[in-house]
This record gives sequence, C-alpha cells and structure tokens, in this order.
Amino acid sequence: MTFQVAVGCGPRAAGAAREATPLVDIFENDDEWIVVADVPGTSPEGVEVNVENSRLHLRAGDYRRTFRVPGKVDSDKVTAEAKLGMVTVHLPKSDAAKPRKVPVAVS
Repeated sequence: MTFQVAVGCGPRAAGAAREATPLVDIFENDDEWIVVADVPGTSPEGVEVNVENSRLHLRAGDYRRTFRVPGKVDSDKVTAEAKLGMVTVHLPKSDAAKPRKVPVAVS
C-alpha cells in the first residue's frame, strides 16, 4: 500500500496563516484503508473530510493534509469520526480494488 502526500502544508504566502501537517497512521485490510490523524486542540465541529478523484483531503482547524489514495474508494461509504484530538477516516475499497480469489479450472 502506498499513500502519496499530494499537497504539502505550511505558509501559503508571506503573511498568510500557518497550517500544520498532522501526523497520521495509515492501515489497510482487505476491505478498507483507515487513516488516523493526530489533530490536538481541534474541535470535532472544525473537521472537514473530502474524497474526490482518488484524493483524501483532511482539514481540522489549523491542520491540513491531502493524500492520493492507492486504489478506488467507494466514496458513498466513506465515514469519519473525531474525538479526543484524533480523526479517523474509513475509506472502503470499491469492489474493483478488493483482492479476489480467481478459481483455476482443472482440465
């Protein structure tokens, strides 16, 4: 599994407000990718998660990070929760991205 950081974070221009890059852990199983971001001091109401064009955009207060997802995501089933300074995003794999066993015909 390879997630690519698509957008760096930091000052956008001279005098612009600073944005911090949250530390993240990324896990994968057969059904989904799970991204856990450390965003201390951020209220759950200030968290935004967007998935579009194989990219995950995470914004939580002063924290911002974007990733390129390594496979197709079932975007209708993406869920996110925020509590205790952590944001957890579940990115279910589309059927095309899930591993499947191919039966072998014996002749």
